[in-house]
Amino acid sequence: MASAGVNWTPSPVGDSVDTVGLTRDERTQYQTIVDAATERIITKLSTDKTWKKMSPLEKQQDLDNLIRGIRDDAGQQVLKTIPDAEQKKRIGVGRQYQMAGATR
Repeated sequence: MASAGVNWTPSPVGDSVDTVGLTRDERTQYQTIVDAATERIITKLSTDKTWKKMSPLEKQQDLDNLIRGIRDDAGQQVLKTIPDAEQKKRIGVGRQYQMAGATR
């Protein structure tokens, strides 16, 4: 990406999705989904003729938007695996939930 004039550094996912705290296993699942989808999109973009013609600023904005969408989608996928009642218990606890030793 740097050769295309785009600055991108992988970053870890957060401790929560939509204010619902995640366990360590859920964060791992979230990160795995994000990493796989990001890898796919970067591979696709690197061969896309239209993308190659974009300015570095347009590429950066496009990539940022795509990755934001990937993270949002991945977070929703993980949330779907957590029962509603459990989500309600975790709302707003984020890192505290994980630090309390929850391992589900």
